[in-house]
Amino acid sequence: MPFPLCRHLKPNGYRCQSPALTGKVWCYFHQHLHQRRRPALPSTNRNFKLPPVPDRRSVQSALSLVITAIANGELSTRRAGQLLTALQMASGNAALLEAATPPNPDRNDAEFPQTASHA
Repeated sequence: MPFPLCRHLKPNGYRCQSPALTGKVWCYFHQHLHQRRRPALPSTNRNFKLPPVPDRRSVQSALSLVITAIANGELSTRRAGQLLTALQMASGNAALLEAATPPNPDRNDAEFPQTASHA
């Protein structure tokens, strides 16, 4: 029988694979993590921080954070533009680095399924 998984996205872009609490969208750990987060004051750029972006998956995750902050009014349009430009450069750099790096056969980049089932 399938059960819902936690909707938290890790900095590398992968979804948490723990089961979500009954009637909630996050697992026990991430439910408490999201409850502790305080929303930034409108137009407060100083409180907005991005995680490191070493690869393109992390760039996608950071992009999602910037888009959410823009939609919530937590970033000025100037600061948002600066961050989006920086993410664009990071994405290009990551693509060049990934192209220059030989593939690692031990690494599995397959997407995790949205639901799992008990065996």
